[in-house]
Amino acid sequence: MKKLLVIILALALIVLPLVSCNSDTAKDPVDQTTEAATEPEDTLVAYVDDPLLNEIANKIAKSDSYLIFSIGDSITEGKNASDRKNLDYTAQFAKKLGEQFSEKAIYRVDGIKNENTETVDYPNSARLIQKGTDSSKITVVRSGYGGNTAKRLIDRSSDFINKEINGETGNLFIICVGINDSLQNTPEKYVIPPKYKQYLNDLIDMIYESHPDADIILMTPTYVGYDGSWLTMHVNAMKTLAKEREIALIDLNKLWMDHWVEGAGEYGQGDWLDTDSCHPTDKGHEAIADEMIRCLFGSK
Repeated sequence: MKKLLVIILALALIVLPLVSCNSDTAKDPVDQTTEAATEPEDTLVAYVDDPLLNEIANKIAKSDSYLIFSIGDSITEGKNASDRKNLDYTAQFAKKLGEQFSEKAIYRVDGIKNENTETVDYPNSARLIQKGTDSSKITVVRSGYGGNTAKRLIDRSSDFINKEINGETGNLFIICVGINDSLQNTPEKYVIPPKYKQYLNDLIDMIYESHPDADIILMTPTYVGYDGSWLTMHVNAMKTLAKEREIALIDLNKLWMDHWVEGAGEYGQGDWLDTDSCHPTDKGHEAIADEMIRCLFGSK
């Protein structure tokens, strides 16, 4: 009898582990490997760590047709660039997008300030920057107007909201404004930082109302040589808004402050800044375009 009990116990010890392993097929390592190898088609490419900018970068990469509005003041307009058609930051950004995506056709539409109507006028046809190797395309539109503030962008929103370029409207709105808003010695432009933030917030609402699927990138204002402390408060207001609303941000002000050298010419900015204290040189415009590409795609 004792021998029989020993035999039964021994068989139980052998059988139970086998039943336990086979009953949990979800933990089978072969099945896990097979499942992990199958990825959804919409998996994002990890261009950069910032999830908001990375998502936008993927939309640019995967879209068959993508329209970008570059919106701002005289810096966006290209003032003091030696060749606005090719060397302002919007033009250089478009060119560098072509370097990033050799397969895509790259078009540029250069808006021109119309002082009579106080609007931005656009040519009837886009300028071909790169032919590309497939049928996909990116169009970059310059929509800069000297003297623009956040409030004036609201007043001139028809320059980019619902604006058709070759039958298409904007997919991405890149907004760089704030220097004029910070000029305390120019009462017709200056607003306190909270008001500047509110105008930006209202502008974002207007864009989303008309373009619910569009993306927005806020770019902090670059640099003012004679009193940067005025600008810093507006820069911080934009950063706070971007964080509160989860809007993608490119910090151009940090780029310029990192480049600043005490005692260097042109208010510490050397060859990036023109003699007027706020407008970039060709190299300054290129630095902005490089930073835009780096923040979106992790490279120049």
